[in-house]
Amino acid sequence: MLAVVPQKGEIKSNNVLERLKHDLVKEGVVTQDNLNLAELKAQKENESLQKTLVKSGYVSEEQLFTFMGKMMQIPFVNVNNYIIDPKILDLIPEKIARRYNILPLFKIEKEITVAMSDPMNIVSIDDISSVSGYKVEPVIASEESILNAINQWYGMGSSRQNFINELIEDCKEVRKLDERELKFTETAEIRLKKEAAEVPVVRLLNSYIVQAILEGASDIHLEPKKDSMNVRFRIDGYLYERLPIPAELSPAITVRIKILSCLDISKKRVPQDGRISIAIRDKHIDIRTSTLPSMFGENIVLRILDQSKGVPTLSELGFFDNDLNIFKNIISANMGMILATGPTGCGKTTTIYSAISSLTKLNKNIMTIEDPVEYEIKGAVQSQVDTKSGGSFAGSLRAILRQDPDIIYVGEMRDSETSEIAIRAALTGHLVFSTLHTNDAVGTIVRLRDMGIDSGLLASVLNCSFAQRLVRRICPKCITEYQPDENLLAYFGFSPGTKLWKGQGCESCCRTGYKGRIGVYEILVTNKEINHLISVNASENEILEAAKAHGMKTLFEDGLLKVKKGITTLEEINGVRNKSDTYAENGD
Repeated sequence: MLAVVPQKGEIKSNNVLERLKHDLVKEGVVTQDNLNLAELKAQKENESLQKTLVKSGYVSEEQLFTFMGKMMQIPFVNVNNYIIDPKILDLIPEKIARRYNILPLFKIEKEITVAMSDPMNIVSIDDISSVSGYKVEPVIASEESILNAINQWYGMGSSRQNFINELIEDCKEVRKLDERELKFTETAEIRLKKEAAEVPVVRLLNSYIVQAILEGASDIHLEPKKDSMNVRFRIDGYLYERLPIPAELSPAITVRIKILSCLDISKKRVPQDGRISIAIRDKHIDIRTSTLPSMFGENIVLRILDQSKGVPTLSELGFFDNDLNIFKNIISANMGMILATGPTGCGKTTTIYSAISSLTKLNKNIMTIEDPVEYEIKGAVQSQVDTKSGGSFAGSLRAILRQDPDIIYVGEMRDSETSEIAIRAALTGHLVFSTLHTNDAVGTIVRLRDMGIDSGLLASVLNCSFAQRLVRRICPKCITEYQPDENLLAYFGFSPGTKLWKGQGCESCCRTGYKGRIGVYEILVTNKEINHLISVNASENEILEAAKAHGMKTLFEDGLLKVKKGITTLEEINGVRNKSDTYAENGD
């Protein structure tokens, strides 16, 4: 009878296993009797000894893998703490990851770090190295955590298309729903709910959400068309197309989102709003859901709010040091009104959140009225206007004034009633923050006048009005100096020969040359002269000239300073000019 000669890797693996069994008993982690029983059970059920020890309750999973890590001098890791780059996943196919129960974590030069539940399996390490083309550095993680991570992360890279193709084959039973021909029935509702709960559909949706978070997207747009559901991510204010979802899967994806958002899946002809709270590894993510009926189905926008990031500090927003000191002095007042202005999505709410957060350390009662509440502010009482039940900012503000507040944030001055109550509150000893939609800081004064607010009253309570925009930052990894065209320099008021900066485009910034955004600010601080001009109904230009004479920078001027310092580019700040700026005479 021929003897079977084990391979070199198998000998090493067996030697390590024997040592593990010996050390587990020696260190008192398990008894010899329990180890013997586990070995017999593992052989019978054809599974690893480690898994059997944990399943039988002889040792906890964390205790076992931590012990193994120390014995083998291999770190034990919690894969839940890792966010995996899709490009790393593409190095090792999903079928290999599932075969050996491994998860690639990150790559440094020619070495890839891989989480393994069985780092004693030398054959698997050799296969991983051969497939990926990199040297493998193993770390230990529990079998269950790796399996959950595989389910969570795979399907995000180039393998997603293959996954979608397989999913379509698996879902051939799915009938296309046409609102014009198919009446929604109880049977259809049950079937759609079942399809939306299927693991492949869940994995597909999760993969897009995770990818959006990794890319720093603020919104996911799901737009149903005739042949597909288009997917676009809003990153740093711009929309970028991603792999579309086939039309066959669109109904199940839509229903899945509506179920998670607690929306009525039977109502497809009316807009709906909802919210999803999910945990992606160590991140707590809130997602605001908005649906809107369109020609080929329901258009869905998912607004991503990463609660783990928290509210940025004032120093992180983009104020220059002098402006930051001015702003801090303004918000430290005991009473008066501070107004933020700018279009939707310009970051004014975030700035106010940062301001309020910096005041929560004080012995103050801080209360907010919002629609909706976006981030939690520790130390503040936040309330949300329930417009569906007939609630309003004005009604909520009246209620808050009976709660003995010191600082009040009113989400938006939507009408004259809300504005008047807020101004009265500022006049009677409260510090009031709010927002308006105007183009610049001086425009808030004109807008409130148009709402019927008395100019004398406004002059007596307005501490500050500030406008802001968000511009993209130059990517720090591919920033490079360049020589702009002389005509361009002259157009923007730069001296001939001035050198500026731009991003060349790299993998980190998805070849855009930009990474992240920063605020551009225009801060109008009131004083005796400006208060007088407000009270006598002076024109917008008169107030603007007085503010500039006292040192106020316009949005464009603040942007130019950020260009000079290599923070952003001329192309970005070109969109924040207004009629008062010297270098905007020629238009676009």
